[in-house]
Amino acid sequence: MREVHEETGYVVELDAPLATHFFTDVTGPRPPRPYKSVRFVYAAHVVGGRLGTLEVGGTTDRAAWIPLDEVPLSDPRAVILDVAISAWRNRS
Repeated sequence: MREVHEETGYVVELDAPLATHFFTDVTGPRPPRPYKSVRFVYAAHVVGGRLGTLEVGGTTDRAAWIPLDEVPLSDPRAVILDVAISAWRNRS
């Protein structure tokens, strides 16, 4: 919920978990050493806030509201977005 707020400006409440995604990087940045990342993806609904990134010195360049069926397949993006879209479409 904190990440959503920082990166989009929205306040959300969590719904059901959608996916767990993990990866390892053998050349991680701290200092160069291996690490493992685990990400949990949830469905959520907006309960407040306003669209626009609030991060200061972070990695989010911009935030936009785009219907899932209109997410451009050719635009560069984080892998986690594809994981989330796939999980959303395949949820029961």
